[in-house]
Amino acid sequence: MPCSHCKQSGHNYVTCSHLTTEQKKKIKEDKFKKKKENIEKRKLLEQKFRLEQERQRILKIEKEKNEKENTYIVNNPNSYELSLYFTTTQNPNNIRHFTYIEPNSSKNIQVYPHNIILFYPTLDVLIENSHNAIKKLPVNHSKQPILKLNISDFNDKLNEQKQLLIQNYRESLNNNVINFYNVSSDDNNNNCHSDQLNYYNNVNHIQMEKIIYIEQKVYIEEKTELEKWKEVGLKSNYLLQELIKLGGEKYENLEPIFDMVKDIPIPEHTPHDREIAGIPSILTNVVGEEA
Repeated sequence: MPCSHCKQSGHNYVTCSHLTTEQKKKIKEDKFKKKKENIEKRKLLEQKFRLEQERQRILKIEKEKNEKENTYIVNNPNSYELSLYFTTTQNPNNIRHFTYIEPNSSKNIQVYPHNIILFYPTLDVLIENSHNAIKKLPVNHSKQPILKLNISDFNDKLNEQKQLLIQNYRESLNNNVINFYNVSSDDNNNNCHSDQLNYYNNVNHIQMEKIIYIEQKVYIEEKTELEKWKEVGLKSNYLLQELIKLGGEKYENLEPIFDMVKDIPIPEHTPHDREIAGIPSILTNVVGEEA
């Protein structure tokens, strides 16, 4: 390896004839100083790395704590899917979709105290000709949610319930103060003494599950204008025909009206149409055979 000073081979700077003793000493001191600086830099980098690791660890703990504090379980007992929307107390007109909940199932959701959650049957908020829910729901949407929940109010109710549980727990204790005796021997007189610890306020084991229960409701799909008119027509005609059966034609004033009723042509319709209209059909009181 050539000399770092003269670049000639066969020796290094320590034995180089082109350097004086002072110069060699100066180079050696500079090299030592540089090595020391590099060691300090390495230590500083290692320290920064450890600090960053600790910072990330603390952030992770805070994030997990925050997620736990703001995680709620939604229980959907209905046989139809729900679409959940959130808005805020500060901006209630900004209503955005954020998740679905399948029929007869539960799901964890993460929301915050300033949120208001709206629960809709997915069928009520579908994009036209699509299986996806509307992303941003208009304020004047024609359908009403089956539940509108202010998370802050929900938390307040949970806290009230927790305080009631704490009160009941304390009342169930035989004494307000539970004594724990930490017995140790006295070196001087061999007597024992005790330290009284108050566990009365230790109620950390009392926790409230954040479960949002959705009321079980039968979903009634909105009828089209044609279906509405079909129902009105079938039901009206049925009632008029029943009046005729009861002898309505016997009355002179009503006879011309019932004659005109008989002349009204009724379009083809199915037994299912009659069932929807709420009038008797061949399906009325039909019970399926047992398997």
